[in-house]
Amino acid sequence: MKPATLKQLQEIGAFVLANGCDKRGMKEVVERIQRARKYRWVAMYRVTKKEFVIVAETGIEPPAYP
Repeated sequence: MKPATLKQLQEIGAFVLANGCDKRGMKEVVERIQRARKYRWVAMYRVTKKEFVIVAETGIEPPAYP
């Protein structure tokens, strides 16, 4: 892994440990992951027994594989 990518991922981890639990924080986390890995779309899901619910996402397009 490139040092710059590793640094970005470490910063994401530190952010989550510090304050990544509210909706705004989760949005920041998915945006940081998208920038760090250059992904087209990133989401964070809440998983229950019956469904997967997107709680934060990047981009305006839906996922390629919902």
